[in-house]
Amino acid sequence: MQSWTSDEVPKEYEYGKPFLPFNLMCELPWPMRLMHEWYLRASELGLGMITVHVPEGAFKDGPNANFAFSFKDLHAFFKMDKMDINLVGAWCLEHYILFLVYPTDQTVVVLDPTDYDKDAYMEFLCLLNLAHGRYKKRGLYVKNPSREKLYIRGHWPCYKQPSFTNLCGYYVCEMLRINGRYRTEFTDLPSIPYSASRFDQKTLINLCVDLCRFIRRDICNHLGEFHDPHSELATDPKFKNLREWERQHAMD
Repeated sequence: MQSWTSDEVPKEYEYGKPFLPFNLMCELPWPMRLMHEWYLRASELGLGMITVHVPEGAFKDGPNANFAFSFKDLHAFFKMDKMDINLVGAWCLEHYILFLVYPTDQTVVVLDPTDYDKDAYMEFLCLLNLAHGRYKKRGLYVKNPSREKLYIRGHWPCYKQPSFTNLCGYYVCEMLRINGRYRTEFTDLPSIPYSASRFDQKTLINLCVDLCRFIRRDICNHLGEFHDPHSELATDPKFKNLREWERQHAMD
């Protein structure tokens, strides 16, 4: 792996510059170090951002749109800063909240790391009600056809970020992982014990490890399910070794 001096690490993100001092980087888990090494090589070659391919069938209706994130987003979670990565559920008032929608129960469970009042995200709830109205007009099953609006279950027990922190993106990612299996009944949601309601440093690091492993293996690699075959990374010959990094590992 490359090495660098502390003088080469800026306080704020700068394209092509290391994210952390070398001694701190060496203390991080291997997947994070590999992701950082990949970023340094990519920036040397001039790659500006990473686009993500959404596989067919990921959403039931409509075309699947690709999206992108920048190396500044990577820098944010290496620094445990506010996460702006487009891999999280919903965004309102510069704060991430996870909404679990149960159309047959006509219920929305709100998993909010800070328990905002629902007036703060009322516009988004209006959109959900409009979408659910279309769902009913198509003749799809609901338990109570006479109910006009979705029932909002706010202040649901979930992970809560410490006061005066901006770690909501990490908390929502972990709640997405825990609730990754779809449940038809919101009452079947896994409970979060009070003793585990806040993350320790190890949990945050493990979450970053999972993200780095996913990004490098499933997005950046040409064999990954989320690799965009039409992206600059996939089509420019100068990025061949970046997108086919497993070949270098095989030779090593």
